[in-house]
Amino acid sequence: MARRRATSGMALFPEAAPLKFHQKLVLNQWMLWLFDKKSFEDLADPLKLPELEGLDEDNNHKFLHQFKLLWELEEFPGDTLRAYDDNIVKHTLKLNEHRASPIRWKYFQWLSLLFTEVYLDRFFTDPDKLLADLNAHVEKLKADKPERDRITPYEAGDLRKLAFWNATGSGKTLLMHVNILQYQHYLEVHGRSNELNRIILLTPNEGLSRQHLAEFHAAGMDADIFSKEGKSLFAGKTIEIIEVTKLAEEIMNASRINRELMQHFVTAEVDKAAGRFGFARADEVEALRAEVASLRAQLDEAVARAAQSAPATKAAAKKTPTRKASPTMTPTKKATAAKSTRGKPARKSAATTKRTRQSGEK
Repeated sequence: MARRRATSGMALFPEAAPLKFHQKLVLNQWMLWLFDKKSFEDLADPLKLPELEGLDEDNNHKFLHQFKLLWELEEFPGDTLRAYDDNIVKHTLKLNEHRASPIRWKYFQWLSLLFTEVYLDRFFTDPDKLLADLNAHVEKLKADKPERDRITPYEAGDLRKLAFWNATGSGKTLLMHVNILQYQHYLEVHGRSNELNRIILLTPNEGLSRQHLAEFHAAGMDADIFSKEGKSLFAGKTIEIIEVTKLAEEIMNASRINRELMQHFVTAEVDKAAGRFGFARADEVEALRAEVASLRAQLDEAVARAAQSAPATKAAAKKTPTRKASPTMTPTKKATAAKSTRGKPARKSAATTKRTRQSGEK
C-alpha cells in the first residue's frame, strides 16, 4: 500500500504581504491621481532640472511652465494652477522681505506648497465634495485588499488635520512658514479670519522653541514663547511656541476647571429636575447640599489643624530631654521632681525672712 507523501506547511497560494505605510497614505495617492500620476517620481522627474528653479519674467515659477508644456490636467482647468502659483510667489516674496538671501524653492518644495494650495482651496470651497472625493478614492484602494489592509472612510473632522512628510534637511521650517500664510490666506478669502484664535507650534524641547522663535522673527512673522503669566493660550493671533510637556500641563489644568464647571452644572440641573418631578423638594435638596458642604468644611478644617499641630508636637518632643533626671526615675517621677524643685525657692525665701525678723526683734 502506497504511503501518503508528507506535505510542507507552505500554502499553495501564499498570502500577500501587508501594505507598507506609504501605500496607506490615501491623501497622497489621491493628490497624485489628480495630477494623473501613479507615483511622486513620475510627477517630479520633469521638474528636477536646475534651470527650472526661480521665477520667470512674469513672476511665476518656471516649474509652472514645465507643467503646462507637458500636461493638460482635467482637474485643473484654465488658470487654476497659475492662481495657486501666484499665491506661492506672494507668500515667498513676503518671507524674502526680511531675509538676506532670497528663497529659491527646489522642485520637491514647490510641489509640497502646490499640494497645500490644492487641498486648502477644495477644503474651504466645498468640504462636502472633498470628503466625498476622498472616500470614493478610499473605496477604490480597498476594493481588492484583505480585511487587515482596508482603510476606514474619512469623517468630516478628519479634513481639519493635514500632515506633511518631508525628509531631513528639506527645508521643513521654511515650508511651515508658508503653510501658515497659505492657511491665513484662505481664511481671509472665505471671510473666516475670525475663526482663527491662535496658531500653536509644538516643539520637543525649549532649545528648539527658541530656535523657531528666532526663525519666525527672521521671517517677519509675529511669534512668542508661551508663558502662563502672559497671554492666554487661546487668545490672540500670535504664533504661540510651546513644548509638548508644557502644553500637557495646560490641557490638564483646563480639563480640571472644565470638569468642575460641568459637575456644578450637572448637579444644578439634577436638583432642578428632582424638584420639578417631585422626587424631592428644592428646599430639601438645598438643605442637604448645605449640610454636605458644612461637613466637608469641618473635615478640611480638622485636617488643617492636624497638619499645623504636627510640627509643634515634634518640636516639644525634642525639647523635653533637656532636663536630665536620675536613670531610675520614671517619666512621671521626672515631672514631679521638676515641679517640686521649682516650688522650693519660694519656701526657702519665706523661711529666711522669718529668721531675719526674729533676729531683729532680739
